Amino acid sequence: MNQNEDVEEFQRESGSEAPQKKPSRRRRKLFVSLSIVIIVAMVSLIAFFGWAEIYTRQFEPNPPEISAISVPRGIGLAPVTVSFDLRDPGAGLDEVVVRTKQRGKSREVLRQALDGKRAARVSIDFPGEKSDLEEGVVELEVRAFDRSFWSNAATKSLSLKVDFRRPRVEVLSSQHNARQGGSQLIIYRAIDEDLALSGVKIGDEMFPGYPARGLDRDFSESTLYAAIFAVDLRHESVPPMQLYAEDSVGNTGGASFYYRVASRSLRPTKVSLGEEFMRQTVASIVEQNLSVLEAESKRMGEPALFKTQRGSEERLVEQFQLVNDRVRKLNDEAISSLLQGPRFERMWEGPLGRPVGTLISAFGDRISYSFRSKDIASTIATGFELGPRGGSEDVFAVADGVVTFSEGFGVPGRVVGLDHGLGLSTIYGSLDQAYVARGESVRSGQRIGRVGASGLTRTPRLYFEVRVHGVPVAPEEWWESRWFYDHITAKINEVKQSLGMAVLRPIDR
Repeated sequence: MNQNEDVEEFQRESGSEAPQKKPSRRRRKLFVSLSIVIIVAMVSLIAFFGWAEIYTRQFEPNPPEISAISVPRGIGLAPVTVSFDLRDPGAGLDEVVVRTKQRGKSREVLRQALDGKRAARVSIDFPGEKSDLEEGVVELEVRAFDRSFWSNAATKSLSLKVDFRRPRVEVLSSQHNARQGGSQLIIYRAIDEDLALSGVKIGDEMFPGYPARGLDRDFSESTLYAAIFAVDLRHESVPPMQLYAEDSVGNTGGASFYYRVASRSLRPTKVSLGEEFMRQTVASIVEQNLSVLEAESKRMGEPALFKTQRGSEERLVEQFQLVNDRVRKLNDEAISSLLQGPRFERMWEGPLGRPVGTLISAFGDRISYSFRSKDIASTIATGFELGPRGGSEDVFAVADGVVTFSEGFGVPGRVVGLDHGLGLSTIYGSLDQAYVARGESVRSGQRIGRVGASGLTRTPRLYFEVRVHGVPVAPEEWWESRWFYDHITAKINEVKQSLGMAVLRPIDR
């Protein structure tokens, strides 16, 4: 083709009859070079990112991660489950294998393909006695593999105790008679090489037992235990009682025992509330506990804490009901939790001292509150209220003890709590001032505070409680010599005699 034919062909392709110049050779070479550079760059980027993906999925060197999320105390009679979380964000998980190892023998209990998942959870069930394990210790080995070229592996091992024997318990004391709201002592034998806890179960409440040598040093045998338990006055009926024991892996044992609970008549008491008390004292307690009360109402799904107009008499009544019901309950739960703790030896030899004061209300009183001659609320007194006597405002410890807490609450006001060992505590409330601090040891008769009008009180007074493992009990039992001998001393002597121990002849009661 000659030059003229070339020009004509170019004109046909361009759709123009006008004469055009042919691009120069130099420009064509530049165009080709730039195109090659762009193509090479694109191929290089694709190759790079493709290789990064291949590396991440096939050649990354990191093994999977294994985390134990549910580990039982051991393997016993009750079915348990052990769970693990597996994770591999790189190549992904390929397979997990779980084995038990015991006495030189290995047994595979799980093999599961994981199909490249980035995360997975595996669980191994042990169905109690059917777990096909020997008593002693079992090693649980979890081994996880990823899908990389190297098949990276990770291993995690757990050692679990295996025990299929129940603890044995045997009641040694014979009589366990109490009044509603009263206390009682039980002495028993608990046998298990790995005993975790024992005591008396009353419904859902647990009253733990302690080594009996903390009650009396003559009880030196390691299998002997003693527990002080309470029959809660606030229960409408007495739940069933049982002696209970649990070992370190969760196996439980129990035994029934003889008990009898006499009913208690509640003495009706009326308290008339004045407007000043409602607007100042009650309103102040509400304000101090407002955030907690609002959070509780939100959890309960209540639309608003108050339903009446601010400042109205209806609002005053509503505030008092809130304090009497909810704040009182919150304070009681907080105090009970502060009194829980293992003090294995009693710090009292005989009956507790009796606090001094003029009786205002007593344990077991059914107190009805009225405002403007209308009954608005009620409660059952779980302690004694005592007014100052003889001009003395000092408050004294009724027995040796350790200060568990010294702080303020809404209803009982400024409170000091003393732990006397074996679950027995005393509470001193409505104080104007406390002279002891948490952790301090005190002696019987030591001055620990001053009578005041803090909390839900109208006049200066001492609020006094005795508690057993956080449950309020009748204080008068613990300061009466006859009750103490019949329910504590005589019971210790009875068990000593049954075990062939020498018993000192009691002095005249």
